[in-house]
Amino acid sequence: MDDLWDRAEALLADGKSFVLATIIRTRGSVPREVGAKMVVPPEGQPFGTIGGGCGEGEVLRRAYPVLEQNLPPRIVEVDLTGDFDQDVIQVCGGLMDVALDVWRPEEHRELAHSLAEATRARRPAALVTALDAVGGSLSPGAKGCLSVGRGGPALSPALSLDQPLVETFSASVSDGKSQLFAVSPQGQAVEEVVARRQDWPKVFVDVQSGQQTLIIAGAGHIAQPLCEIAHLMGFRTIVVDDRWAFANTERFPHAADIRVGPFGQVLDSLEINEQTFVVVVTRGHVHDEESVRVALHKTPAYIGMIGSKRRAKTTLERLAEQGFSSTPPWVWILRLRRRPKSP
Repeated sequence: MDDLWDRAEALLADGKSFVLATIIRTRGSVPREVGAKMVVPPEGQPFGTIGGGCGEGEVLRRAYPVLEQNLPPRIVEVDLTGDFDQDVIQVCGGLMDVALDVWRPEEHRELAHSLAEATRARRPAALVTALDAVGGSLSPGAKGCLSVGRGGPALSPALSLDQPLVETFSASVSDGKSQLFAVSPQGQAVEEVVARRQDWPKVFVDVQSGQQTLIIAGAGHIAQPLCEIAHLMGFRTIVVDDRWAFANTERFPHAADIRVGPFGQVLDSLEINEQTFVVVVTRGHVHDEESVRVALHKTPAYIGMIGSKRRAKTTLERLAEQGFSSTPPWVWILRLRRRPKSP
């Protein structure tokens, strides 16, 4: 649910607290994965889902008292292994642990905004929540948004976490995997399924994976199958060309966005960050050079260009003449490849 954090932020802006119900651990067959979540407001319909049915109903029943009494985080075990109900289609037969955590307007509006912003920008980030007291530094319910970029990990708002914990949690963000950790007396975070220690305090790292974007500069015959493959791989795909006859929904039904206009101008208007892959397959070296030049001024994860050996060599030489060989490391001209690999 892409707008969950936008809606959560709006609730807090209206001065309303809510309970965030999040699946933190599963055993057996369950309807949703670890990290699935639901926002339970004081009145009105909850939004998001942890699987529906009787299990979700039980979580709602337990969430309202936590909200009304402003309690610290609670973990609810939902048992889906009961007898089959002929009136309810239920194919699950496992257990899931759901964390119930209160969010308050005066404390957590900024945090909700950070998570909403990361979701909109498709940047990977994580909600780090202490479910128990961790040493003398974190109280139950302490939380922050952990982002990992080229400048290293950053927590907002700042939490008093030792560097080894930050590094372990950052690895979860990089892996795109939400995880429940147990913190040892020595201050080390161990995956809960490995530690199996009920007496160690728990921290849940809820990763909000930023969807990766593939920008295809050029809407010719190579771009069509590339767009289809990217769609099957889960990429959000944007097709760019300066010809309406080529860049249209009939030829690219699975493109998330189609932009028609001068290559450089259109590419410059797009957000290109560490979650973006750029593949240049235009019809001519002038457009190739223009497209690659604009991409090199930004910070994509990858730039690829297809073309003959001579065409690639000419483009590389012309870009080098413009000074790109001395640019910062993350936009080295060596990142340009004659035959791009699949992102």
